[in-house]
Amino acid sequence: MTISTQASQATLISGIRAPDSKLANEITEFIRDTESTLLFNHSSRVYYFGALAGQRRGLKFDADVVLYLTCRPRFVFSAAWQRS
Repeated sequence: MTISTQASQATLISGIRAPDSKLANEITEFIRDTESTLLFNHSSRVYYFGALAGQRRGLKFDADVVLYLTCRPRFVFSAAWQRS
C-alpha cells in the first residue's frame, strides 16, 4: 500500500481527515520510516485533536501546517537522539 493510498484511507473523525497533499504524504512517510508505530500513532492523535479543537472554535487552518506542527517535535527529538 502506498503512502497516498494510506492517506486517502485515513480515518474520518468528526469531519476531519488527514491531508492528502504531497507535503503531508512526505511527512507521513518520514515519520513512518524513522519512528516507531507508537510515535506515529501519537502524532496522528495530536493532529486530530488539534484539528478538531480548531474546528470547534470555528478557526480556518491549513491542514498541512497543522500536520507538520504536530510532527515537528518528533523531528527535533529524532535529530537530537541521533546525535547523542
